[in-house]
Amino acid sequence: MNDKRILSLLKKKSFFKEMRVLYRSHVLFYSIAIFPFLSYSNKSLEVYRDAIENLIHSKLEKRYSRRKIDFESSFIGSNGFKNTNEERPVWVMWLQGYEAAPSLVRFNINRLKNVFGDSRIHIITKKNMLQYVSLPVYIYDKWLSGIITNTHFSDLIRVCLLSQYGGIWIDATVFWYSSSSLSYLENDDVFFLQTLKAGGGGNATPVSSWLMASTRSNALISRVRELLFIYWRENNILIDYFLFHHFLVMAMAEYPSITEGMTRISNAQAQDLQEEMSQHLLSERKYFRIMNNFPFHKLTNKGNDIFKQNLSLFFNLNVERYK
Repeated sequence: MNDKRILSLLKKKSFFKEMRVLYRSHVLFYSIAIFPFLSYSNKSLEVYRDAIENLIHSKLEKRYSRRKIDFESSFIGSNGFKNTNEERPVWVMWLQGYEAAPSLVRFNINRLKNVFGDSRIHIITKKNMLQYVSLPVYIYDKWLSGIITNTHFSDLIRVCLLSQYGGIWIDATVFWYSSSSLSYLENDDVFFLQTLKAGGGGNATPVSSWLMASTRSNALISRVRELLFIYWRENNILIDYFLFHHFLVMAMAEYPSITEGMTRISNAQAQDLQEEMSQHLLSERKYFRIMNNFPFHKLTNKGNDIFKQNLSLFFNLNVERYK
């Protein structure tokens, strides 16, 4: 890599933050060792990231694979939710509450109510979450103190809800385009989207967590919950942003019969709209062509300027349509 490319990388705001993460993950020296061999192409950087993720996964696997909870904990919260529907509950979380949510989140939640029915939708917030979930006190305290971020706290909440009650978890930034639910969400013992390239594309964590479904007390989901409980009992720092995904892959390996029976759906098309909205100003025709390719679409509340301009088109085309 030439000097100009190195300087360009160093100037990026995220560079030193990334170095701190690598140091905490105990892979900094490895990442520095392979750094000079980068060509700085997108493909090269992808391979670089995958190599680091695979090393982190190996370290986590060595430490946590097959481990069980061997300590006692005090819990806070409740297991008292009673589902009054014959169908699975649908879980959506926005800690600040619906009224304080951004326009995209409120629109998505309203759309979910139209598709699944108002009574099935349960919006989890900071005020009501302990009415639904039971958490170890040490995890709740670490979240309150900022050791566990809201993003990673939501990972804990989703596996607690699914393990305790079952149901369908949908991130608040997911737009449901289909006019109905899907059979694998309603009927499968466990479901989540996956990266279906050969070998996972070299990715150590070829799974997505923003749309999940399971039965109550599903062994695979409960195992992810257990691994997260163990990790946060022993740690005050996050070894990797995709910790949840690492543990989900480990649980899949521990329960091969469950994994082999899963419906396998690629996460790629569900993310196409967000990628296109972040790169190009879309025409109405292009927007609907992408939209019609898949029943739901993962969007973001933190897009770049191009994405925000496209979001105006999104609202113009959909608000009246889905009133």
